[in-house]
Amino acid sequence: MRSWKGRWALLTAFFISIACGQDRVQLCAACHGDDGNSTNPQIPSIAGQPKLFLENQLILFREELRKSEQMAPVVKGMKDPEIIKLAEHFSKLPAKVMESAPADPALVKQGTAKASNCAAASATSPISAARTRSRASQVSARRTSTRRCAPTATASERAATPSWPPPCMA
Repeated sequence: MRSWKGRWALLTAFFISIACGQDRVQLCAACHGDDGNSTNPQIPSIAGQPKLFLENQLILFREELRKSEQMAPVVKGMKDPEIIKLAEHFSKLPAKVMESAPADPALVKQGTAKASNCAAASATSPISAARTRSRASQVSARRTSTRRCAPTATASERAATPSWPPPCMA
């Protein structure tokens, strides 16, 4: 005769895990909103975020690699399966746009100026310029070369090349 104790224990553990999962969802909802869409501009909405992003953030909070006084007690002792379930739950919820006041034109102008300065600085940085020149010379060398690159290069072509692999493979 089969043991019903093992089945009941498994079934009980399953229902407890579902109940604990619902408790965690309700705990998240207390700050992030019932549907994962926060109404407080200081608290991020988590609905519709990618599952992997949510998992990573929860793990970072749990391992104290990302500090947050509010999140630390929530994720303390949380197991990976719980994190995966929470991330899956909130990633499936639809994200909503937060209603807010009209944007401050002065802040928009300041942000746009900073973004354009950053883009201009990165485009003219010595590192960026060197990468562009290096990439351009590689592409140019490939287009003007009459030699074939490996693996189609013949043995005589490989032997004639002073340094193997040729520049087109580097």
